[in-house]
Amino acid sequence: MTRQAGRADWLAYAGRAVLAFSVLVPAVELWRIAVLGRGADLAVAIGATAAYLPLHLRHVYHGLQGRRPPAAVATLALMAAVMVAAWGLIGAQWVFMFASLAVSALCALPTRFALPAAAVIVLWPLLYDWSPPIADGVYSGPYLTLSLLFRATSLFAVVWLVAASRRLSGVRAALSAAAVRAERAALQEDLRATLGQQLTHLAAVSARADALARRRDPATADVVAELVGASRTALTDVTRLVDAYQRVAARPELEAAAALLSGAGIDAEMVRAARRHGTLMLPAPADEEARR
Repeated sequence: MTRQAGRADWLAYAGRAVLAFSVLVPAVELWRIAVLGRGADLAVAIGATAAYLPLHLRHVYHGLQGRRPPAAVATLALMAAVMVAAWGLIGAQWVFMFASLAVSALCALPTRFALPAAAVIVLWPLLYDWSPPIADGVYSGPYLTLSLLFRATSLFAVVWLVAASRRLSGVRAALSAAAVRAERAALQEDLRATLGQQLTHLAAVSARADALARRRDPATADVVAELVGASRTALTDVTRLVDAYQRVAARPELEAAAALLSGAGIDAEMVRAARRHGTLMLPAPADEEARR
């Protein structure tokens, strides 16, 4: 349980770190626009970022959980409209922000649509001039495409890793539960197969000893000795089964073992006491209990 809780905490921290990184990337691009942009570019960029960033974080959050967000297509289309409008007003300085749109497409759309959509978003800057004059201070198409590819890949890789870790954790928990159920079923079958025959034998020996005792037959002592030996053998097997149940899953399975033993006519508390004292302790007679 401690290990599973630690893994869950790690995944929660990783998810928060990814969301923080999703905010950091647009913040860096806003700084770029503030330094290199023109006139009102920064104001437009801040307004557009404030409009699309909540949608983007929503897509990333659901991607971290390994599921598609509700109204995925509608929210992705709204985000794309905001970003295209901002690009029309700001120009090439805004192109770097499209990395967030590519990541949102990968998180929000089914794989067969997400990959082509992300490829279009990353490759469309190739329409820019491939070798603009350096003196103009503008970016070439290949540079913009590589920048988008790097930013989108860096962010989506960590989103995918966290989502995959969540799925792996769920599979591990399911396999663990299945193993417990299989072990419990095997122990129950062992109880029926092993103790069933022993209990039948004990019942037969007990009936024979009772019959001999009623007739005051001298062979009663031998039959009682046989009964004690068989009882100790059965106790050993019962103790082994109780220990096995404790190893499977502690308290719930131990209670299940006690219920099975009670159904078979065996006092589970007496078995626990025998395990503590190392031998079978028969209940004290009523008059002895009264004297105590």
